[in-house]
Amino acid sequence: MKLLLVDDSPIMRQMIKRYLPQRVKESWSVVEAENGLEGADLFEVERPDLVLMDLTMPVLDGIGASRRILEFDPSAKIVVISGDIQKKVVEEVLALGVLTHLPKPPNAQMLQSVFDQYAPQ
Repeated sequence: MKLLLVDDSPIMRQMIKRYLPQRVKESWSVVEAENGLEGADLFEVERPDLVLMDLTMPVLDGIGASRRILEFDPSAKIVVISGDIQKKVVEEVLALGVLTHLPKPPNAQMLQSVFDQYAPQ
């Protein structure tokens, strides 16, 4: 299994990796991108089973990256993790076809729930 983690903050990427469920840490590979363009490009090459996507990033934001990924693969599983929790923004990303929106920073319980619901077993 493969996880694509897209966030421009190295500290946030480390934090998210620290809170991943134990089964994911043991058996998944994690590919990281530091902006939306890099994330969308990596998605096409790596074909991850799940994407954790920030929204506010340089080069291409998470909305644009998610749109591009879902155009490439409509069955892509994307979970947005963002500090932007405005109702309008949450509705916009959900309308794109992402699975859910989590507030930043996520905790271990939130990530466990995401993997329980959306990740292949």
